[in-house]
Parts: sequence; C-alpha cells; structure tokens
Amino acid sequence: DGEGGLEEIRYALNLDAARRATSFLRRRRPDQVILFNGGVMEYGALFDVASRLGIENICFESSAQRRGNFVLSRNKPFGALDTVSLWNADEPHNLTEERRLRLLQWTDSRGGRQRFSGKGRGRHRTNSADLRVIAKEIGLDPDKPIVALMPNLTWDTGVQGRDTIFRSVRDWALSTIEYFVARPDNQLVIRSHPLEETRSDEFLGQFVRERWPQLPPNVVLIDGGHPIGSYQLLDMCQLVLVYTGNLGIEAAIYGIRAVIAGKPHYAGNGFTREPKSRKAYFAEIEEILLDPDQHIVNEREIELACAYGDIYWNYIPQPYPWKYDDFLQSVEDDWPMDRLLTQAGFDVFARTFAYFAGEETAEEGMIGIAP
Repeated sequence: DGEGGLEEIRYALNLDAARRATSFLRRRRPDQVILFNGGVMEYGALFDVASRLGIENICFESSAQRRGNFVLSRNKPFGALDTVSLWNADEPHNLTEERRLRLLQWTDSRGGRQRFSGKGRGRHRTNSADLRVIAKEIGLDPDKPIVALMPNLTWDTGVQGRDTIFRSVRDWALSTIEYFVARPDNQLVIRSHPLEETRSDEFLGQFVRERWPQLPPNVVLIDGGHPIGSYQLLDMCQLVLVYTGNLGIEAAIYGIRAVIAGKPHYAGNGFTREPKSRKAYFAEIEEILLDPDQHIVNEREIELACAYGDIYWNYIPQPYPWKYDDFLQSVEDDWPMDRLLTQAGFDVFARTFAYFAGEETAEEGMIGIAP
C-alpha cells in the first residue's frame, strides 16, 4: 500500500511493457506470440496486448503434473487452466481398462493403487494402527470424525481470479476454523501447502495463529515443513475441503467426498460438491458429517474424476528437452541443439515444437493429446 508499494510498481512495469508491446506488435505483426505463463507480471501485459490485436498466443509453463514436461495453452493464460475443450471432446467420459491402468500408473507414485477401490467412502474411522499413532501424535482423536482442509498457496496462480463464495484462501480457512470451533465433536486438520516453507513470505499458519494464539483442541494446524503427507490425512478423513487444489480430483478418485470453496479448473464436471454460498458451504459440511452414508461418492462420480484425472495428468503434459529452473545449462548438458535437431530429438519433441511454430493447432485452452 501507499506510494512506491508493490502494486504501484507492478502497475508501472506492466503498463510500460504493454505500451512497448503494442508499438512493436503493430509495427512487426507476428503470426504468433509465445509467452511464459501469460498471466503474471509483464507476461500478462503482453498476453493482453496480443489478444487485443487478434494475434495467436501460445503460453507455456512447467508441468506440475509431470516434472520435466511443459504444459501449453492456446489463447488462454496458463492460470486459466482451461480444459473445457478437452473435457467436451472426451465425452462420455468412460473409465476403460486402458484408462484405469494409465491413471493408476500415475497415482502409484503417491500410493494411489492401494487407495483406489472404485467405491465411495461411507462413515469412516481410522482403523490402521500406524495411522492411529500418527493421528494421536499430531493431536487428533482417531475415533472422532476428521475433516481435512487442504489450502493452496495464498498467492498462487491457481487461486487468482477463482474466489467465489469467500474473499480469499485466508478468508475461507479462517471462516472454516470458526465453524469447527463451535463443533467440538468434529475435528478439523489444516495441512499448509508444502511449498510455503521454500517459496513464500506469506504463511497461512501465521494468519491462523494471529487469530487464535491457542487453537481449540479439535483444530490441528500442520505447517508446510511437517513430515506428515496430505495422502496420510486423506486416509484418515471423512471429508476433504479444497479451495482450487487438485486434491479435489484425487479425493473423488479415491471415493472421498470433496467440498470445493473456490472455482477450480475441474469445477462443474460432476464429481465434487460446489456450494453457491457461504451458508450452503457450511450446510453441506453439516449434512455430510451428520450422515456420511447418505453422501457417498457414487461410482459414476468416481468414473468422471478418473476421466478428468487422466486428461489432466496424462493428456496435457508435453515432452520438453530442457529443465525449467536450469535452462541454459540444460541446453548444453541435456539436449544441445546438434542432438535436438536429429531424428531422435524429433521423435520425442517434434509435436511440442510444432505448436510453438504454429504448424500444429488446437482448440482454445489447454493443449492435450491422448497418450
């Protein structure tokens, strides 16, 4: 806030980039603009200018789904995560054996095969001896219902412009804690995003502790660096609360009911609960906890979640030769140009570069190819 604050600095830099881009693109109009991300900092300004001038945009980002791959988006910034065209083309979203095996192969690295049953979870208590020990160690009673709140990073691209019934991730988390404070028979565990420790100056735990220096016994806060994993919490919980994170997809795949508080890229696809108001959000939680057996994820919802997960984790990541965070060294060490421009390089990367070059096109939004 105030003169010289970050918002003012960013505005000035973005405006300067937009003016320069407008002048340049009008004078030397390209067929296509290739941009990192397309939504943050000056990249967002350039995307906006190119769009206004009717110039094709291809945005790229490192793939969170598959390390070492990139994701590409046509005429939509990466942060939009626009999968509408891919989802529509996939109808009727059947879970074939080929698709099931492909999806399980991806989830295996997260212990997915042992969690996937194809059935929804009814009334749940933590029965595993190991999980009961872990639950007690972090302050949970394994014999009482556990609800897991899985937040995004508060500043992440994945939450920008995706607020619906809450003002922000912070507002959502604090409001949900308030709800559970008044319901001591149910437990809430909040798992801060693991990357908070290394990539953030803003910590959800900080906001929580400012509000509640001493949390009530039925609310547990786990900081980002804690060794307990999100999937261990999934194994313990009756219900998962998500803002826009991909755990909403995974919870449904494993038959766990997920209630969504923001607008994720998978919203409206039929496998998560998406209340339209704060009142409806808390009413949804209340109803599920009162009678979980009446809110079991059904087999069709699991099938839809699996189909979407297959698209998101297997169709969208595209092979790319160079490392995201050590680019120049990677060009020298991994795929130098004399190696890339051989048949071996073309066999792996030709399609990715064809999109960059405008030789291949796709519907607007995320670009994806069935494996």
